[in-house]
Amino acid sequence: MCPRTDIRTHAWLAPLAALLLIAPFGFAQEREAEPVRVSPDDRVESFLERLGIEDLMIVQLRDRLGRAPASDRPEIAERLGRLYAIQMREARSSEERERLLAASYDILREIPDQDHHPLRVMIERTRYLAAEEIAERWRVRLATDQEREEAVRSLREARRGFAAIASSASRRIDQLDRLEQRGRGEDVEHIRERRTEVAAIHSEARFFAGWSEYYLAMILGSSQSATAALQEFGWLLGAPDGRIPTLERLSRDMLAREVVARAAIGVALAYAVRGDDADAVAWLDTIERHRELPDSIRASLFERRLSVLASTRPRWARVEQLIDQRLAAASRESKPPFSVREARLLTVLALEAVEADAPDPRLSTLILKLAEIGIGELIAMGEIGQVLDLVDRYAGTPVIGEGFIARYVEGLRAYEEAEALAAAGDEAIESAATRTAFRDAARALERALVTDDAENFEREAMSARQRLAFAYFRAGEYLQAADRFERVFRAEPGEPLREEALWNAVLALERAAEMPGAGVDRRLRTLATLYIGEYPRRERAAVLLVRRTAGDSADPITAVETLLAVDRSSSLRPVAERQAANLLYRVYRDSSGAEREFAASRFLEIAEGVVEHERRAMRDATGSGLNEHGTRAAIVLRQMLDAMLAAENPDPARARRSLTMLREIVSIAGVDSAPFADELLYREVQIALAEGDVESASEAGRRLRQGDHPLAEAAEGLLFRDALARFQRDSGDFQAGREAVESGRRLLSISMAKGGGPGDRQFAAISARVADVAATLWRERADEQMRDTALEVDGRLVDAGRASATTLLRFAELAEAAEEHERALDAWRRLLTGLDASSPDWFRARHESIRLLMRTSPERAALVMDQHKALHPNFGPEPWGERLRELDRRLDAFRSGGGGG
Repeated sequence: MCPRTDIRTHAWLAPLAALLLIAPFGFAQEREAEPVRVSPDDRVESFLERLGIEDLMIVQLRDRLGRAPASDRPEIAERLGRLYAIQMREARSSEERERLLAASYDILREIPDQDHHPLRVMIERTRYLAAEEIAERWRVRLATDQEREEAVRSLREARRGFAAIASSASRRIDQLDRLEQRGRGEDVEHIRERRTEVAAIHSEARFFAGWSEYYLAMILGSSQSATAALQEFGWLLGAPDGRIPTLERLSRDMLAREVVARAAIGVALAYAVRGDDADAVAWLDTIERHRELPDSIRASLFERRLSVLASTRPRWARVEQLIDQRLAAASRESKPPFSVREARLLTVLALEAVEADAPDPRLSTLILKLAEIGIGELIAMGEIGQVLDLVDRYAGTPVIGEGFIARYVEGLRAYEEAEALAAAGDEAIESAATRTAFRDAARALERALVTDDAENFEREAMSARQRLAFAYFRAGEYLQAADRFERVFRAEPGEPLREEALWNAVLALERAAEMPGAGVDRRLRTLATLYIGEYPRRERAAVLLVRRTAGDSADPITAVETLLAVDRSSSLRPVAERQAANLLYRVYRDSSGAEREFAASRFLEIAEGVVEHERRAMRDATGSGLNEHGTRAAIVLRQMLDAMLAAENPDPARARRSLTMLREIVSIAGVDSAPFADELLYREVQIALAEGDVESASEAGRRLRQGDHPLAEAAEGLLFRDALARFQRDSGDFQAGREAVESGRRLLSISMAKGGGPGDRQFAAISARVADVAATLWRERADEQMRDTALEVDGRLVDAGRASATTLLRFAELAEAAEEHERALDAWRRLLTGLDASSPDWFRARHESIRLLMRTSPERAALVMDQHKALHPNFGPEPWGERLRELDRRLDAFRSGGGGG
């Protein structure tokens, strides 16, 4: 791979190093230093640079370039070009990269000697590096065909660009050489400095041109490009006039320089593409033998040698030797033998050798064994996606015959398919099919573990055992899963796998215990006790402790006391207290009466300690740790507010302190409070009412209504009941009465918006209270608005046929006062229909209905009175009997045909 570090100097590399050391992006200044003058543009650019706002910086520099004098334009253009280069490296698409390249070339036109200017080298290098990344992914078959085509395009363009730079720089060197021969004194020194700079650009262009040619050769299998790469590298490795470099002319000491070593690796790789595997291996051997080889170069040699040995005339015996050496070294040093990339490259090279011109049958076993090793290492590193991708890509290849790896890959495939099925949709419909799929995966993994060579893959077999246990768990075969998890635990795979295996064994047995006749209680207690003993500081240990005590006793309070018996000096104590608080809160929520009060009291006592522990932990935590402690504290404080404010006589001062603390923790720890924002406003309403601060409570309720929060109705209910209670305590508190009416009307509106109405018992009860208070205010204050409100509220119940006798009596009174006589008469008639005909209220309704009927139809009223007298000769109980007799006398005038009396 091409170097990405500074290119260093030695002998013929001196010009290149000089450029990078003296002027990274521009030539040395010819004029003497001038006093620094800071312009407004400089201040703006300095500000933008500090903020790292590249887009705005580009806009600023482009504007400045357009209005700068000719003498200042090169410097501005260079700065602009550097920003474009940064953006090209970060570009996410080829289209964006091409746009930035075009903009960069526009900027180059503003710079003298643009054909070999360092900025152009930087631009071409940026284009090259993007292509190099794709080429290296293509080597291990991780790049798409489209990406490969893009890389080929970019490499060809970079090759042409570097060639043009080198050609221009070469001509400039010749000019400077002639100037040096004619110059003298200081002029000669200046010319030599310039020549060093240009020679450095020439060397760098040749270097990258060589790597561009190599990657083209590698991707396209082009011997012509490989030869061109050798010629380009020859400029750097002592071959005169662009000839192919040879080991005879290579200065071995130079390999201590990273740039020389990388160029030498490029030569080896180019020889391999040409089919000159002997020369390629010879170059790699020479590089590797150098004692002062840079570490970065030595680390890359394994992959390069692997590529060379498996090239056109593969040396698979040498590959096997190379792999065996790696495995032995890794075993001695107790580290993985390969990186993910190296393992994949080994697998790709081996499988493609099998796919290509069928190798010598005697080599097939060896090559497949190497593919086994590569896939096995990927499995051991958890790179399941890589394994399945390789299986898909080389589906026609006999991957490792009938051995462990082949069977394990089958099991992995079955497991992945089962997981895909589980995530596909409605769990209730697909659960049976999902369980069957995981059961099939378990059977496939079992077949892998019983193969003759499974013992040769210790790490991979352990991974297979873990996945097998999960497959049985997902299949619903919990006893089988528990057995497999416990076997993994007993095999001592190391932490954290050992802990996870034991924990999952406990979970599997808990699931099994839910099935009738499982008979696993004793085994479950044994494993749970083992976990608590092995991992006492884990939160899971406290969870198991809660479950165990809850299972041993019908009284959850006993479980709490068991948790609180944990020694206060134990690291498990905070976890135990947190679990005890959770359990007590659940008891409080699920109980009533004295038990509920006791649970709330004990919960609040323990919860305060839990919150204090989390607050102390927050002081030393940062980032996600701070948020985690803050989130836990916020949950407990919310539970505390619930328990405090649900008490018959809440302590508002204590609740206020808890709410303030909750808000502070949310702010400090960055807790997302959006999911419970309405809850905090609701608590504000509760606390303010308990404090007697009606104004603050009303304001919090208003904010809840404005935000259309789910708890707006509950908060309005609190405000309504509070105002109603104040009015009932003091019927002269007309302000409280008005607040009760307005709050009650809002409650009714919320209910109707949610589909509620007179048919709901609660709706009818609130309506009756609102109308009663409004009617009282009308009677006491002659407030016609309150009268009309009562009529409106009662009217909904009357019209729906859901009015009580009290409501009808009130409605009839109010309707007559509002001169709505027909509605009043209708209410009295409804009362006549619904009341007991012997009750005083019935006779009152008869009197009032006849009286109102007299206003519109006296003859009809007389007829109704006659019917009443026939049924009740004494007219009825007092005072309504006398009133009916008086009304009867008044109706005599209408019976004789006279006018009203």
